[in-house]
Parts: sequence; C-alpha cells; structure tokens
Amino acid sequence: MAPATTTIRPRRPGDPEVNLTIYGVAHRAMRQGARELAALAHTLRDGTVPLTPARAKALAEYVRLMTEEIHLHHHGEDTVGWPIIQASAGHAVDLEPFTADHDQLDPILDRLRRASTLLVTHPGDLTARETLATDSTVLRDLLDEHIDEEERDIFPIIRTYVSVADFQSWEHQMMTNYPKKNLWFLIPWSVSAIPAAEVPAALALTPLAFRIANRLFSGKYRRFHQLIFG
Repeated sequence: MAPATTTIRPRRPGDPEVNLTIYGVAHRAMRQGARELAALAHTLRDGTVPLTPARAKALAEYVRLMTEEIHLHHHGEDTVGWPIIQASAGHAVDLEPFTADHDQLDPILDRLRRASTLLVTHPGDLTARETLATDSTVLRDLLDEHIDEEERDIFPIIRTYVSVADFQSWEHQMMTNYPKKNLWFLIPWSVSAIPAAEVPAALALTPLAFRIANRLFSGKYRRFHQLIFG
C-alpha cells in the first residue's frame, strides 16, 4: 500500500460524516455491469443469441471500458483511498484483504478483455466464448462478495475516522484521474445503475463535466447498450 503523500487530519467526534453516495453508485454500476455481462456471455456461449460483427465490436468496447473502470476504481483505492483510511483509522482497520481482492481481480479483467477482443475477428471461437462466460461469472461473484464486505466493514470505518476534507480530496483525485475520453461511457453507465429518483441528487455531487457528459451522451450510451444487450 502506497503511503499517504499529504497531511491527513482524521475526523473528530462531532465532525460531519463523509457522503458516500458516489462511492455507492460506483459499486452499483460495477455490480450491474458484471451481472449483465455474465448473463449475455452465457447466452453467447450457448449460441442462443447471434453475435453479429457490430455486436461483437461493441461488446469488446464495453468490456474494455468496464474493466478499465473497475481497475481504475481499485487502483484509486489502493493508492489514494487506503492510505487515507489507514492514516485516519490506524489499527482499527485491516485493508490487506481488500487489496488482495483487487490483485485477484486483475488477471480476470485481462482475460475478459482478450476473449472479447478475439471474438471481434473470430466470433465463432468456442474457447473465447467459454472464457467470456466463465470469467464474467467469476467477476460477478467476486465483485458481489468484495463490495458486500467493503460496504459492511470499510464504509463504517470511513464514516467514523475519515474527515470530510480528506475524503473529498480522495474523490477529487479519483475523478480527476479518470480518462475524459471515457466519460461518455462512465457517467451514463453509472447513472443507469440507480433509480431515476436518485439521479439528480447523485449528479449534484459530481463535477460539472460529469453532469454535462450525462446530458450529452445518455442517448449514445443507450444505443450502445441496446446493440450489445438487446
């Protein structure tokens, strides 16, 4: 785990708690994306839906973007978030199991990208279809378990020990480091994972660029999603 590079000022009793809304939205988006991918991958493996060239190309792009987001989210936790939590909570928290989960997920993400990319040029490749089905199921199940444990064990630690200022710095670094060229995907993809009634409040917590991206690219994302998942 990388050391914190700025002065951390832990939350004191009576201080306001951090707002974990956007963190929760990221979790819901990853879980929904993994579940949708696993369901589709099984139908592709079983041959119950056609894999047209356009669908194969869009699927490979979806897998690339989704796995990149999962990796960036976990990398941000390992390099920015976890050091802040450790410096704030000290011995009250053990983050190593969560870092180990991240390490376990990385090769799965790599295999999913390779399999989906291969299907663009070799749509009938049975090994690639099997890999996509198997590893997307593993990803779905691991993410469900990992996120359940993180929200059960780490969210209360964040609320108790991490100051609003330090958490906002963490969120700012995560959002700033996200590739702007991928916002057309990230924002509508994330928004699609939450009920419509929750969207305005969630978007209000994000930078202006994220809100503009949602307004501009929601239609593009819906068409992209429809092409892949029907």
